[in-house]
Formats: sequence, C-alpha cells, structure tokens
Amino acid sequence: MELNIIDSKNPLNVSDDVFGREYKEDLIHQVVNAFRAAGRSGTKAQKSRSDLSGTTKKFKKQKGGGARHGDYRAPIFVGGGRAFAARPRSFEQKINRKMYRGAIASILSELARTGRLKVVESFRYRRAEDQAAVCQDRCDRWWQDADRYREWQPEPVPRRAEPAVRWRGGCCWPESGGPGVRRQCRDDRRYGQEGRGVAGMSNERLLQVLRAPLVSEKSARIQESANQYVFEVARDATKADVKMAVEELFKVNVKAVNVLNVKGKTKAFKGRLGGRGGFRKAYVSLAEGQTIDIVAKA
Repeated sequence: MELNIIDSKNPLNVSDDVFGREYKEDLIHQVVNAFRAAGRSGTKAQKSRSDLSGTTKKFKKQKGGGARHGDYRAPIFVGGGRAFAARPRSFEQKINRKMYRGAIASILSELARTGRLKVVESFRYRRAEDQAAVCQDRCDRWWQDADRYREWQPEPVPRRAEPAVRWRGGCCWPESGGPGVRRQCRDDRRYGQEGRGVAGMSNERLLQVLRAPLVSEKSARIQESANQYVFEVARDATKADVKMAVEELFKVNVKAVNVLNVKGKTKAFKGRLGGRGGFRKAYVSLAEGQTIDIVAKA
C-alpha cells in the first residue's frame, strides 16, 4: 500500500496489515472508552457515619419524644454521614495488547481510506531569530501602551529607561513595569479590555463604572473629615477605572482610590434561608479644595 507525501512525487510504501485493515467500530468504541475511563481521577471520597468524629451518646430518651433516634451522626441529620459514601477507586478497564493494536490499526486504515491522513517529509521548527522578532514586536507594543498612558496623564510623566527583557512563558516581559501599565502582553488580554488602566475609556464604559453614590452616616462623616466620597461601582472595575470615571464625570482631581467587595447579608424568610446580592464600592479621596455635590449630581 502506498501513501502520498505532501509536496513530493515519491509515495511512501506502508504495510497493509496496519493501513489496510477493516474498520471495526465495536473494537474502537471499547478501546476509546477504556482510554477515557483511565483518565478519570477517581478521587471522590465521602464520609459515612462511622468516619465522623463525635459522641455516640443517645441525645434523647427512647420513647415519648417522637421518632426514635440514636446519635446525630445518622444520615438523616444535617452534618451526618452519608448512607452510601463514595470511596476512592480506579476506573481503569483491562484492554489486551492485541485489541489495542488492532483498534489503532483500524483507525489508521479508516483515515487513510477517507483521505484524512497526511504525510509530510519533515517538520520545520521556528528559528530563534523569528522568535526574537516576535518578542521585539510585543515589547514595542508594550511601550506604545505606556506612551498612550503618559499622554492621558494630566501632568507629564518622565519616560523611564527601557528595561531589560527576559522570557516568561514564551513571551517577553519588561523587568520593571511602566506607571499604571499592566505587565501583560497585549495579545493575552481579554477581548474588549485592551485599554483597561492604560488609556481613556469610552463614554459607555464611564457610565457603567459608577453605579450610584452611597449616602450614609459613615460616608457623610468621612466626607467632612477626610474629603472622601463613596460610590457603588461595577464588579469588574479597577482603581484606574474608578479614578478616570470620577475625573471625567465630575471634573475633579482624584488623589487616591480604595475599592472593596461587600458580601451580601444572609436573610431568612418563612424558615427558608436566602441572601442579598453583594456589591463593590470605592472610596475616592479628592485633592485639597475639590468637592462633589452628591445631591445635585445624583
């Protein structure tokens, strides 16, 4: 049997015992199932009532109190053991070597018959010069992002000396990060967030960052004492996003931003437990002499 080689006129002679076999679906199905089963970890483990720690003392008298129970480790109680607890086990299936080789030969034969088996002369790996060119291109784009950040700053930021470059996971990373620039390759960022914390945001993003001002006794007290204002912000908003949004919407100079996540409270209604949704808030410190009229702006 002969197989055609890509970009070559000379075919490759192969054995009919490997590339000319009959397609056996049941054999391939059994081998593939065994291969996938062997990849399962099988580490699931649960505790039965005998595995739990605690007293075995009977917690109430035998009669006169409703149902008769023993200890609290019984499966019917919250925190008790499982009735049929899972144990770590292996999912491996025994496949004879002859069956495995026959399945592989059947797969290769079917691929060769349908034209889905490609044969090449050799593989060419990327040279070190090409990889260095890709690295240099990514570093250039990193400095372009840093320049965009400097143009956005109200005060000019002096350009640092270009740092040394080292390899990290197939990508070049500067040894020292620029001001406010995320040390991450531009190609690796999530789509739609290429400019987070680096350049200006769109008007739609500005309106999404600030949800509402939070007015309370504590916020009023820190507003008078420390000139800080509290806002509810988007769950994915960063300090740079909040600072940019406040400066663009209220036309003030922001000195510092602190963000934190507030966990929702657990509530009970008619014996059923529930919870309120959490949110993210930001404490914005303004420069001296700067104020925001929360009532008028809200």
